[in-house]
Amino acid sequence: LVVLNHHRINIPPGDSEHVVTESLTLPADVKLYGVFPHMHLIGRSMSLVANLPDGTSRPLINISDWDFQWQFYYRYASPVLLPAGTKLEGRWTFDNSEDNLANPSHPPQRVTFGEQTTHEMAIIIMDVVPVRSKDDGK
Repeated sequence: LVVLNHHRINIPPGDSEHVVTESLTLPADVKLYGVFPHMHLIGRSMSLVANLPDGTSRPLINISDWDFQWQFYYRYASPVLLPAGTKLEGRWTFDNSEDNLANPSHPPQRVTFGEQTTHEMAIIIMDVVPVRSKDDGK
């Protein structure tokens, strides 16, 4: 598994478009089989993009209207090959405004990272398998 996890969440009350990002660069070639995005109640959108070493970008998942009930494992029809040096970039947005009907706090309260659904998380778990070269004898 490869995990992107932004745990420094600190969303002020009233902020309707709070954005957090996290990235990592893959040290080896992998095959990506699926992703599991995770946010809580005031999550609005999330995306994961692979920026490949050749300069191209490949969207891996984009949920533009997050629903807390959509915390599923999304499996690709066929594995996605991501070469070493690929930079994975996650982006999450949150709506901590009074207009967000999913916001459990009225009036809105400051929201930080935490385990409770009234807290928030910004996580993408990726199901990967390393690609072994033909030369390593395995």
